[in-house]
Amino acid sequence: MIPCGNAVAEVLRHAERPGFTGVTLLSYKRDRWVCVRPIHAPSGDSSRFLVEERGFTHQDKTCERRELRGLLKRLVRREFPRSNKLHLRLDKSRINPPV
Repeated sequence: MIPCGNAVAEVLRHAERPGFTGVTLLSYKRDRWVCVRPIHAPSGDSSRFLVEERGFTHQDKTCERRELRGLLKRLVRREFPRSNKLHLRLDKSRINPPV
């Protein structure tokens, strides 16, 4: 569990690490979540990300690394409006869906 105010910084910190496969932010009851996964280019570069939103709205968006912070801030405010603590789950494989 992490404080909601630190959620965006934690996701960005994990996204910078080599070998990043994905991270999921879940509400306390785990009924709403936002998942960030890298989209690997043929060159092995992961400067694009797939952001999946499941909660009040169900959307999948792709964004560049420079757009990720702003997108995550909007999604955290929308999906977790009254949350103080969030679950942070590091995905072990790209196929593992957060359920």
